[in-house]
Amino acid sequence: MPRGENPFIMIVDDTPANLEILSAGLRDWGYRVRTAPGGRLALQAARNDPPDLVLLDIMMPEMDGYEVRRSLYHYIQQAVEAALPSSGNRRCVEKHESVIRRSSL
Repeated sequence: MPRGENPFIMIVDDTPANLEILSAGLRDWGYRVRTAPGGRLALQAARNDPPDLVLLDIMMPEMDGYEVRRSLYHYIQQAVEAALPSSGNRRCVEKHESVIRRSSL
């Protein structure tokens, strides 16, 4: 991440409401956010613009979060990632803010 830029977080979840709520909260805190509704789209996006952190839903129909995580390591050498299940509410974003902050973002 270039100096002076806000950290870039990718959220991967197959539930649109979760993507909307989490991305809104993270943007409010100043993060740059990209969302992906599934694992394959997330991998394509990560190849083009590697995120600093990835928040993954574990249970998704096409590729589960664990499979996405394994695949990311093949494409992104310096990515910081976290596999956190999304609960789809504002409280979830607040709960995980400390995890994001501890990731040296």
